[in-house]
Amino acid sequence: MSATRLILQSRVNLFSKPGGDTIQVNDLKDGLIRRGLKVEISTELKPLLDSYDIVHLFNITRVHETYIQFANAKRQRKPVVCSTIYHPLEEYNRKGRYGLGKLVFRIVRSDQGIEYVRGLFNALRDWRQSPFILKQWEVGYRKQQERVLAGADKIIFGSESEKQAVFSHFSRIAPRIDYDIIKIGLPPTCQGGDAHFFENSYGLKNFVLCVGRIEDLKNQLNLLRAMKGLSMPVVFVGSMNSAHHRYGKDVLREINMSNDYHFLGQLSRERLASAYAAAKVHVLPSWFETTGLAGLEAGVSGCNVVSTDRGYAGDYLKDYAWYCDPSDLCSIRNAVKEAYDSPIRPGLRTHVRRELSFQKMLECFIQVYHELV
Repeated sequence: MSATRLILQSRVNLFSKPGGDTIQVNDLKDGLIRRGLKVEISTELKPLLDSYDIVHLFNITRVHETYIQFANAKRQRKPVVCSTIYHPLEEYNRKGRYGLGKLVFRIVRSDQGIEYVRGLFNALRDWRQSPFILKQWEVGYRKQQERVLAGADKIIFGSESEKQAVFSHFSRIAPRIDYDIIKIGLPPTCQGGDAHFFENSYGLKNFVLCVGRIEDLKNQLNLLRAMKGLSMPVVFVGSMNSAHHRYGKDVLREINMSNDYHFLGQLSRERLASAYAAAKVHVLPSWFETTGLAGLEAGVSGCNVVSTDRGYAGDYLKDYAWYCDPSDLCSIRNAVKEAYDSPIRPGLRTHVRRELSFQKMLECFIQVYHELV
């Protein structure tokens, strides 16, 4: 039997604007290749698919690209798998947006409307996005999501909570969704960082670490405000989101006002693993997290973990983490302080290695692919 030929398709700026989905797609590709599948990643919208058996798509929240890729696969009669990476943004739109985005939402006042406006800004910044933004205006944002959910040969949810959220928000088509739940697993490269390497390189240890792209969704400004006066070293790692320039500028201004705060920018996978190993606590008070991948990586490296209580991260971190309300500075402050003052919880590392095995995740995906070939 010949090897299954798979194309993983994602957003056009998957690599120029890396995020958790970039890590997820890359790790999946590498793992599947090691298991004997032929896998390529594509950010094209309408590639020729003659060389592939299955198309695997990602993300129905930013659906304008996914929908075009889905329709292209269906026209070429290819089975479609879609990992939803679904994150409702209602609260973020109301409370978390910053600068121009906050002003726009006050005017538009609807989640679908904000997606149309965001699409317009994306098209103005990047002409490549114009055709599928126009298609979204023609078909409708929610209608695109429904067509992908109901039309894919297999939908993959990353957690039970994500499935429940999708079924609640799309109850009309829920009975037509053919799905599996496959939790994200952590590859061995996320583990075994060298704390001494980080300490020697940056002169920092036993600090609070926050890993995430610098943008209002990740809520770093509220973390900075919550940590004032605690005299704890706080290290921020992540790339600047060019679409949130003002927010990033204000984050850097706050960081530069205190000797306790440090910004390291984006780090390689090896250096990031060493940062996790050297930290005492990892915190990410986002307005929403689907898996809380950074928290999992930190936990398996031996950190205490503070996570947002919004989204699905609790399905992964269970009772091994502390949780905070991203809108409440006292909640963030108290959770970080308690985690910092507490002994390291080794249970999270054991839980991740046992329940979130990368090989187990690969087996589940391979089973899905084999069922569709």
